[in-house]
Amino acid sequence: MRHHAHGDDGVRKAWTAYDSDKSLQRDGFAFRSVESLGEFDCRKGLSRVVDEIYHDKPNLAGRAWRSPKFMVTPWAAPAPESVGAVRMAFACRAITQT
Repeated sequence: MRHHAHGDDGVRKAWTAYDSDKSLQRDGFAFRSVESLGEFDCRKGLSRVVDEIYHDKPNLAGRAWRSPKFMVTPWAAPAPESVGAVRMAFACRAITQT
């Protein structure tokens, strides 16, 4: 995860990346890794995904692609002990320490 930006409104941004052991599909594009830009409202405990970039190779390598069907996800509270909760903890903690 990499801190991206923060605003006066309490909303933080951070990039998250992950690899898949096998090729996955999104709208016909075969990918092995994804980078995702999340927004985190640290005051309200809500998050959403605002951008995703898919790569056909691991480690964010190879051809990059954005789905023309991508839509920003609605604001939602992450489930306890989920990946979303870890992302929120990182984004909100990273800001308070910078």
